[in-house]
Amino acid sequence: MGFVRFAVRWTDKNSGRAQGLFQAAALIRDGGDMNAVQEDLHEDLKRWFDKHLEKPERFGKNWNRHEPGLGLSWFRDSASDHIGKMREFAELLRSLDVVVDELYSERPGKLLYEDEFQVVALPFSDSGF
Repeated sequence: MGFVRFAVRWTDKNSGRAQGLFQAAALIRDGGDMNAVQEDLHEDLKRWFDKHLEKPERFGKNWNRHEPGLGLSWFRDSASDHIGKMREFAELLRSLDVVVDELYSERPGKLLYEDEFQVVALPFSDSGF
């Protein structure tokens, strides 16, 4: 089984890793850099994920979301609907001149959380993620 992660080329201040699309889009929106059409698309995508994806409580070794060494979210490669929606999210960010990478791994790290569609993993030191 493989895993897919979407990230921008900005460093997340909490994890120290490449920032995910949800956080990047929120920063752009909060900065007032989205037009009305982009804001509507962003809200539609957020609503879809709110309805179709669990929000993991655990992102670190403990239950604290703000500790150093946070895990990264990955989609299972079988989560085709979710990956398709993330590609829409990526296109939204690209329309705002943000570079988005689609990353693949067979071993995303030490699993901290998992469900049918996603995992949160603390990256292995040799992973490069």
